[in-house]
Amino acid sequence: MSKYLALDRFRKVALGCMGALCLSAGLLFSQGASAQATTSNLDLHFELIKATNTGTVEFTIAPEDPNQFSRAHWPIIFIDWENDGNKVTQMFNLTADRTFTVNVTAAGAGVATVYGENGTWKLICKSQNIKATKLEKASALRYLDLSKNVLGTNNTNKDYTIHDDNNKIETLILNENQLKDIKFGTGAGLNGVLPDLKVYKASENLLTSAPLAGHNRLIYLDLSKNLLTSVSLPTRFEYTLSYFKGGNQTEYNNALALATPGQSPMLYQTTGAGFQRIDLTVNKLNIATLPTLPANIDPPNYFYTLQERYSLPKNEYKMLEEIDLSSQLTATGVKSTPQTTTYRWFREITPNTDNYIEMVRGSDYEETGGKTKFYRAYGDDTKIFAAMTTDAFDGTTGTYPLESFERGTGAINLNGFEEVLIQPAGTTAAALKDTYFASVKASTLNGIGDGEQPKTKATQFFRTNTLTVKGSKNNFWYGFKSNDWNDVENWTGRVVPKTLVGDYTNDENSDVLFASIAGYTIGSETLKYPTSAIRDLYTDQDRMVRNLYNNSEDGRAIVADAGHTLKLRGQAHLGAATKAPFNTATDLSYRTIVKSVENKPNGTFLIEKPTDNPNYVATVEFYSKANDGNRNKQAARWQ
Repeated sequence: MSKYLALDRFRKVALGCMGALCLSAGLLFSQGASAQATTSNLDLHFELIKATNTGTVEFTIAPEDPNQFSRAHWPIIFIDWENDGNKVTQMFNLTADRTFTVNVTAAGAGVATVYGENGTWKLICKSQNIKATKLEKASALRYLDLSKNVLGTNNTNKDYTIHDDNNKIETLILNENQLKDIKFGTGAGLNGVLPDLKVYKASENLLTSAPLAGHNRLIYLDLSKNLLTSVSLPTRFEYTLSYFKGGNQTEYNNALALATPGQSPMLYQTTGAGFQRIDLTVNKLNIATLPTLPANIDPPNYFYTLQERYSLPKNEYKMLEEIDLSSQLTATGVKSTPQTTTYRWFREITPNTDNYIEMVRGSDYEETGGKTKFYRAYGDDTKIFAAMTTDAFDGTTGTYPLESFERGTGAINLNGFEEVLIQPAGTTAAALKDTYFASVKASTLNGIGDGEQPKTKATQFFRTNTLTVKGSKNNFWYGFKSNDWNDVENWTGRVVPKTLVGDYTNDENSDVLFASIAGYTIGSETLKYPTSAIRDLYTDQDRMVRNLYNNSEDGRAIVADAGHTLKLRGQAHLGAATKAPFNTATDLSYRTIVKSVENKPNGTFLIEKPTDNPNYVATVEFYSKANDGNRNKQAARWQ
């Protein structure tokens, strides 16, 4: 016989079986020790273990498809739970989806237990504070929903393992637990693959990886709102198939009445075009780690937007130090060929406002192949970030472009998602929870991503964390605007070195470096600038310099202006100019000028450590009212 008995005959057989069972009711259904002794011989079916030892457990179970088995009756189950300290066992013929609510007590360790025949295909136990399960004996399960529980709190690894014997599961729903890992069997059994898994939902957990490449029957995947940094998918999803869903009594009776054995259509969900879905929103993936669109998935059904901001290894860089984002340079995403990422950099206009303006490529920075060097900074404390856009995840296929969100510092402790989301608009986690970000339409919520307002696809981007490029580090004198020492705009880092008597630090922050193409080797580091300084550096008041570096190809000079004292406290590192008119000079006296003007004291240049600066030469001017015939000042070379 290839299926259940015909419905009329089944009822007669079932009644006969029930009569026989009722004869032993005094043993089988009585309370106390005799009932425990009788029921102990029943096969354990499954256990649901509550995190507390009191209260109730509600669950729904459904039987197998009766049109596929030659069983003489509906599956028989026995539900065992603790009530007032005495064991109570109740028998049921499982004939359709049915919901049970049982009491649990400390005497039973908070466990709801089901015994009986292995004919349960569906188990739903949602929002019941379940911390663990034992399901290996329910090897016929096709549909398992344990969402909104506390799975993951029962062990230090915060994981949950699907047993090797539960290898027929088609639908697995574990949303809103506290799981860091979901394992599929052992290496000797399932080896990480549920062969018939078609619908998999594990949103709002703490998952960090999802190796799913071997799951070739997937049609629907939701891993949104986790901590994923890696996901591997099969190269294609199933396009059209069906999976078991269960049904009510009418649907099961109709299934039993089918003339031809096989799959009962009324107990299955049939999928077609448009049903397939991948949701990876709100994770820690990036351009490089977001999976390429598998075959048979329509691009509008692949949701990837809102990944946590890309975190660079440091929050502070020096000018000229390479910032490497080349890992994000190429991706295929929803396209057919690899796409190249565009990089832009933004700086905060006013501190602590989250208002940014785009920086100037070629002036502020240079970027090649995703690697950036900053040639200009905006002081030591200005926040900047990189904005990355790519056609691989551009949103032109019906979903939103790849954007980022800022994760707060709050504990991630409630169902894997109650961390604080701090956005420029002030949107909080409470306002966003239970919202699929990729489907957000309301303007009040559509501003949660990073980017300028109003929200348009041209201004949405995936960005890095904020960082600073320290303007005081590798800071060069260039003279962008004038000869004024005290104008930050003349320094590449927009920071004036600490060269006043009151702020001198006797370290690198009190050094003066002239912009030079050849640059300088300082310790193990070589510091170069794309172009030479274009103006001389004039003192604006008394100044003291620790070390002076000047290889400027254009022959720029440091000038002790009239009325000011310039003191060199450390060592000078001077090189010859390579451009006219100084490239033919036989000495370096043009590198240091002591200025003289009418009606002012001459400038003063002092060397604190002559032995560290042997043969130092400078140009010293004298202003004289004497007439030399040309009425010009006289300059002299002094050593």
